[in-house]
Amino acid sequence: MKYSKKSIIFSFLVFGLFGLYGPHSVGAIEYGGLGVYPNISEFDEKNPLTRSWFIYELGQGEKIDIANISNKPVEIEVYPVDAVTTKDGAFAPEPEDKEKVGVGAWITLAESEFSLDPGQVRTIDFTVKVPEYAEVGDHIGAIIVQAKKPSEQVEGTGLRIATRVGARMYITIPGEIVKELEFKEFNHKIEEGTVTFYSVLANKGNARIRTKGEIEIINILGKVVTNLSIPEREVFPQKTITIPIEWNEASLLGKFTARASVIYGGNQVLSRELTFLVSPWGRVSLGMILGLLGAFIIVGSWSLIVIKGRSRKQNGL
Repeated sequence: MKYSKKSIIFSFLVFGLFGLYGPHSVGAIEYGGLGVYPNISEFDEKNPLTRSWFIYELGQGEKIDIANISNKPVEIEVYPVDAVTTKDGAFAPEPEDKEKVGVGAWITLAESEFSLDPGQVRTIDFTVKVPEYAEVGDHIGAIIVQAKKPSEQVEGTGLRIATRVGARMYITIPGEIVKELEFKEFNHKIEEGTVTFYSVLANKGNARIRTKGEIEIINILGKVVTNLSIPEREVFPQKTITIPIEWNEASLLGKFTARASVIYGGNQVLSRELTFLVSPWGRVSLGMILGLLGAFIIVGSWSLIVIKGRSRKQNGL
């Protein structure tokens, strides 16, 4: 299938990426030494979004500004990568040496290595060529910037700390866009006076979905004791994420109901709930309570039988 139009959006917000490298690996400058920004020529006064996002058709020739915001000269390397999302929905660019099969393979930079003096900004041209076999929907990648000079070695180890900065890139292939979210699971665990709730969300469609929500905690009397916010997350196509939310319930005891609501697509809401018990012994299930009660009844009954038997013997019966 051929596409007459393809829209590309990539964020100007710089994100820092930290990694540990072996003695022979390339490191990076200190955090905050580099910046990535949208080129000023891309700003459209009619669309305020372009102050923070690039929104345009592919094939026009794209530009990105790279700035040295440190106080020393630096040798720069720039490269594209694919990206994934972590288990809890965070954006995560792949390593430089990971084989590129998606967005990272579609980007060609005019330059990949150069020098920057303190305060200097350099504009780099790049092109994005999307293959005809690319699936309809959202695809993610990034353009990464880092210094070529190795960082200082971590004392007492053979490792070096490297910092990368970059611009996220979202490419949307036009066609029939499907946004379908499933609230797969809602469960919890109790450890050391803290209840951790886990909301498992699955994107069944072909476009990224931004979610937010809350968890309402209700006591046995039906009173809401607290509301916990579920942070905003992006769930990418055909991916499943798990969002953990903690509630410190150390001062509370009893039976509670947790109702989780997840909002996406503006006004679509998915809900789940669970009931749990908080006790001094941590997580106690209803089955455990019934088991303990049954054991208590059995032991009590047996004790009564023994006492009655001894009483009869003493009375000569």
